[in-house]
Amino acid sequence: MGIRLELAPHLIRLMSAEDQARYGTCPGVIPVSSSQWSSSPQSSPSPSSKTDASERKEQASFANWLLLQNSNGRKIPFSWHATNARSKATPGTPDFWVGINRCGLWLEFKRDPSCKLSLEQEEFRIRCEAQGIEWHLVYSAAEAIEIVAGLNVEEGSRVGTAV
Repeated sequence: MGIRLELAPHLIRLMSAEDQARYGTCPGVIPVSSSQWSSSPQSSPSPSSKTDASERKEQASFANWLLLQNSNGRKIPFSWHATNARSKATPGTPDFWVGINRCGLWLEFKRDPSCKLSLEQEEFRIRCEAQGIEWHLVYSAAEAIEIVAGLNVEEGSRVGTAV
């Protein structure tokens, strides 16, 4: 995939032995056989100076959750504009695109509500809104997971929250 991810111990424990072997030996991923689990996450190499460490951690947690879903057979396509290198995407492109149940949605991560969208990000949001494309501003991996998991599997419709 070309994305360096670090799987947290609690995610690895949820994986099957086969998936632990498969994903636990990838470069940039914490090895499953490691007996030196620490409670503090390792930071990604060469972090972008524009992205806060807590925001990077939340993005990595969400990406790990998506990978775990895929290892369990969900087959959720996604794209992550990771923060370890300067993105080549169009300015303003959100951090994640996720496709689920015939829906595509964009997710922009921010550290907290005091962090505002750039002019390019606001323009991207407006263009998505004009086309009826889902675009969400989230402040945590848990919030992003809730949005993705909130899509009804059989009907492709949202359960609970509105766009």
